[in-house]
Amino acid sequence: MTAEETEAGHRGRQRLAIAAALVVCVPAIVLRLTHPDVPHVTEAVLFGLGIVGAAFVLSWAAEVAQLDISAGLAIAVLAFIAVLPEYAVDFVFAQKGGHAFAEFGRSCQAAGSADEAPCSLALANMTGANRLLIGVGWSLVIFIAWYRWRRRGQVFTGVTLERSHSVEIAYLAIATAYSLTLPFKRSITLFDALVLVAIFVAYTIRISRAPAEEPHLVGPAQWIGTFS
Repeated sequence: MTAEETEAGHRGRQRLAIAAALVVCVPAIVLRLTHPDVPHVTEAVLFGLGIVGAAFVLSWAAEVAQLDISAGLAIAVLAFIAVLPEYAVDFVFAQKGGHAFAEFGRSCQAAGSADEAPCSLALANMTGANRLLIGVGWSLVIFIAWYRWRRRGQVFTGVTLERSHSVEIAYLAIATAYSLTLPFKRSITLFDALVLVAIFVAYTIRISRAPAEEPHLVGPAQWIGTFS
């Protein structure tokens, strides 16, 4: 097989991956626009697939965006967009929790109710996603890298970060340190929200000043990058 044929095969798989990611988004869009009478489980599965497909497309677009803006800013924008579905759910729980708190006080529910309090659901949704991301997501990246290096017969002893990643680590450390104070306060207030949002805004402004670098595009992002 010639190099041209190999390259054509790669491009074909790249286009197929993009098409598949877009196709799995279609049922969710149709459900949202037409509101058909389908079981809730089916809705959850289709909307879940739509979110996953959109996440892949956004991640590829963020990689290509590094051609014009810094990698950190591209990832920050991607992260903000990617968590919007989760935040939408949390906004609903928070709104219901606010109404429940106004009606029932600190218990957030009627006396003798066997259901979970809306206030607890809002907090569980927010912290649960972060626990999965940090406990499973980041760890999974390390295990996959270790597995790939092991298959190549190479020694994998750790991850070496570039000097440019010091900004991300510094702001992540600040946000983590502040979040550790919340259990001791036994509350999350508007002040806490302002502090955490301010940290994210400060990070975004700081990272936006970094120069754009030529990224190493692979997979579907490589094909999308040919149009820039």
